[in-house]
Amino acid sequence: MEADPPTRVASAAAASPKPRPGATVDDDVRRVVARHGADAVKAAVKRLSKQRPGRKATSDWPGLIDVLEADARRLLEGGDPFTERSNYSISQAFAAAHPGHSSVSTQRRLMNKLAKKRAIYTHILAIFTGWYECSSAIYIKTLLALIEIDDNEMWVDRHDAACRQLGEYIVIFGEPPESMSMREIIGRATGTMPKSPFELRERSRGGLLGGFAGSSDRG
Repeated sequence: MEADPPTRVASAAAASPKPRPGATVDDDVRRVVARHGADAVKAAVKRLSKQRPGRKATSDWPGLIDVLEADARRLLEGGDPFTERSNYSISQAFAAAHPGHSSVSTQRRLMNKLAKKRAIYTHILAIFTGWYECSSAIYIKTLLALIEIDDNEMWVDRHDAACRQLGEYIVIFGEPPESMSMREIIGRATGTMPKSPFELRERSRGGLLGGFAGSSDRG
């Protein structure tokens, strides 16, 4: 009479060789090689460790940069690009131009990505564009909006630095013109126009006031 499944499992477990106390991986490998041969073991290891085939990750964002840049500019103008142009319409147009294996699956994938990251990426582009082109008030306002949806310490640091730099500028020169950008504020205060926001971290360590130590011309 055939044993029931639990009995068969228990019997198999009892028959399985148990690792010897103190046995190492090398010991186990030697036993397998002795039993099956080195070539067979090498072939098995190569076969079992091979990366499983699957669909490669698809990067869609480079194809959406024009959309994100337009969104960022609309945001800086005071508009709401997220209601003016829906994720559905963007993904539909993208899937029509880049259908891939299936336009339906492409559109579905884009809808998911846009829902998760469109607002964050748009605000990031907006703060970098705004740093050059928009007033300090718009720049700081956009940073605050980004912090609300992506509470990353980097954005908090940039916001705090911008507020500090603006405050120090006001101490030196008074209120800046309404249209003056953060780049222009820092450039006038330090005497050198920064090329990009990435220079801010180095320059802001001593504060804008520190840049005037020993300076006789503050006009």
